[in-house]
Amino acid sequence: HDISGIELSALVPTGSHIIFTTAFPEYAIQGFEINAVDYLLKPVSFSRLLMAFHRLQSLIEATQPDQPILIKDGNDLIRLKTSEIQFAEASGNYVKVHTQKGIFLHRQPIKEFIDELPKKNFIRTHKSYVVNLEHVTRIETFQLSVNDLKVPLSPNYRDDAWIKLGITKKFR
Repeated sequence: HDISGIELSALVPTGSHIIFTTAFPEYAIQGFEINAVDYLLKPVSFSRLLMAFHRLQSLIEATQPDQPILIKDGNDLIRLKTSEIQFAEASGNYVKVHTQKGIFLHRQPIKEFIDELPKKNFIRTHKSYVVNLEHVTRIETFQLSVNDLKVPLSPNYRDDAWIKLGITKKFR
């Protein structure tokens, strides 16, 4: 007995992410009723497949738990949740990691440190700074406030930062 993709999806564990590919557009509504990530009609173009994968990646990133990272401060290893990081600033081959608990001096170039942070929560504001979006309290033309501390916002990173902060052109 043949089983349809819709029927098969009912057997998949809850929380799984499904992208349907089919030649039958009439089943698209059923696909979205079961919370499919996307519904692709054959023949599938590469750009359309890429769009579905980006949608899946965004969905996965949005549901990721707060991953801890290890930073070395002097001789100590500190385990921090990324949500605890307010911002980080480059200082030579070190990164000053600012948290509510204090400032930790971690030996690592800022570019490598940024690569370990979740992209959805952090924005580069300057060649020497990365900021946790959750801690931004004020936005100005050339700086952001992270609680009571000022972080520079350079013209090279401003547009990307404003987009990630959800600032539309009318507020710029």
